[in-house]
Amino acid sequence: MIIFWYMAGMSLWLAALLIGLYIITIITVTRVRAELGPPSHDLYSSSRAMVGFIGSRRLGPHNLLPIAMFRGIDRMYRGHPMPHELEGMKLCERCNINSKKLFIPIMLAALVAGPVAFWAWLDICYRSGGYTGSAYGSEAFHIAQGWLNDPQYSDPQAIFLAIGGFAFTAFLTLAYRRFFWWPFHPMGYPLAVSWNMEWFWFPILISWLAKTIILKYGGVKVYNRAAYFFFGLILGEFSIGCILNIVGLFTHEWIYVFWH
Repeated sequence: MIIFWYMAGMSLWLAALLIGLYIITIITVTRVRAELGPPSHDLYSSSRAMVGFIGSRRLGPHNLLPIAMFRGIDRMYRGHPMPHELEGMKLCERCNINSKKLFIPIMLAALVAGPVAFWAWLDICYRSGGYTGSAYGSEAFHIAQGWLNDPQYSDPQAIFLAIGGFAFTAFLTLAYRRFFWWPFHPMGYPLAVSWNMEWFWFPILISWLAKTIILKYGGVKVYNRAAYFFFGLILGEFSIGCILNIVGLFTHEWIYVFWH
């Protein structure tokens, strides 16, 4: 990946830094998914954060254009395969299946899914319009245009807030691990600014309230029995959603869509 972006015109040290930040981010996202299991994990773009730290004026056009194109893989991380692959391995562990046996199916799926996804995306863009039909294709060009037309030095406010956020999350992590009574999970702080939390916060609040009441008044046995009911709610929703999507494919009607 470093060689690819270097051949695209990016400075070698910057390509190494960018890929390093990207790898750190996807490992963090995977850890968040494994430890907390949030319904969405759309962390902020590492490439845009890097430009904010260094400054677009210092980087120059030969670096800014490839960085803008990097947005194709680091715009958001909610669709990254690593967290979902780790969940599959965890399911194997629960079912006493050797998780190493998943390696070959994952690789085969990637070999098939990659070309199919490229073809499907091009087909959608040509049918619906790559610029007007989807905003994602134009975002990178708009960002690059802003960097080139209005180059900026490092953003002190962004640097201060990033360092402060890192320090506060580190404090939450330390407190969460050292004090049994500490009620706040450290990942709640960075995930709170996720735009999907605008939709998810109330269902999560209801789930937490139901769990708290059941554990307090019914105990662990009642909680374990009640879990099947809530699993049934999840299975029922996804079953109906899948059926309606299949019906929509055959009838060419927009019936029901799961939004993220």
